Amino acid sequence: MKTSFALSALVLGSLAILIAGCGSAAEPEPAPSPSHVQVSAKTGEELAGEGWAVTVNSAQFDADETVAAANEFNPAAEDGEQYLLVNLTIERTTSPAASPLAIQVKVAAEDDTFHEAAAVAPEQLRLLEPVSSGTPITGNLAYLIPATAARAEVQIHMIGSGSTFVVPIT
Repeated sequence: MKTSFALSALVLGSLAILIAGCGSAAEPEPAPSPSHVQVSAKTGEELAGEGWAVTVNSAQFDADETVAAANEFNPAAEDGEQYLLVNLTIERTTSPAASPLAIQVKVAAEDDTFHEAAAVAPEQLRLLEPVSSGTPITGNLAYLIPATAARAEVQIHMIGSGSTFVVPIT
């Protein structure tokens, strides 16, 4: 009985290996699909994503005085830093109304680091207020970047879209 059981296990094991071997040699596995894609865009170009459209309208380097005048509590740009002011338009392209918190906007400066909005900007973009379809909002975000930066990239990621839009600015 023990021999019969061992023989059956050996046959079944060999059969499983044979079947597995045949399947893998004949059919190559598909390449994994990328989960994140970067799409280049230009200033003024509408970037469409999952339920949203975003446009980088303009950018202003050396906006230190403008940002300081916007709010007395804004930190001053320290030595080696400057404010970059980015003007954006965000539009909801579907219903219902929603706040644009699903949109992440960062700046990558020449130092290859990412910078988050760092101060209250003049005509601040209101990211917490609901946006209705057909009623775009426009405003500014202020970023502290290296003072030596003469160019940067605005990177916009719409959560759920799998894409990051990259808008070079100079």
